[in-house]
Amino acid sequence: MERPFQSTDFDVQNWREQIKSGVTFTLLNGQQLIVRSIQQHDIGPAYLIEKASFKDAWPKIAFQLEVDDPQYRISLVGYIGDRLVTYILCYHIIDEMHINNIAVANEFRQQGIASTIFWLLTEIGNYCGVHVSHLEVRRSNLAAIALYEKCGYRVVGSRKKYYESDNEDALTMSRYHT
Repeated sequence: MERPFQSTDFDVQNWREQIKSGVTFTLLNGQQLIVRSIQQHDIGPAYLIEKASFKDAWPKIAFQLEVDDPQYRISLVGYIGDRLVTYILCYHIIDEMHINNIAVANEFRQQGIASTIFWLLTEIGNYCGVHVSHLEVRRSNLAAIALYEKCGYRVVGSRKKYYESDNEDALTMSRYHT
């Protein structure tokens, strides 16, 4: 996967320690994105992005679980300045990764932030021996599908009536790691 940013201080061999303190990325537009593990004080701002982004928003308690029980989870937030602008919640179990949720605040979209987060997860996954990553996406969410395809994901199936609010199908997408 191509680097969607100018530079970073990320060292995959020390990824667990680095995501606790924060990994710095200089985006193509020159802004600094700091990515780190989700913490208690991130739940409120992440949940606001969630509600603004999805009609089937996860309940706030789901974010709390990411903080309270981090086993098998890689849950990250990204800040530009003092503003939380993105989050990603995923599981890593043995040789698979499952992306549960990702969102970027509306006014920060189309700046390479989501691609940067996916690059970081791919690097971590490769280092940890992940062979495949999975996610689900609304069939109608063409922007997200295009992003995921750009990040190496391919449609591998569908889940009928996956989204409860309107019974929309989900596409299942996977990325096979090298």
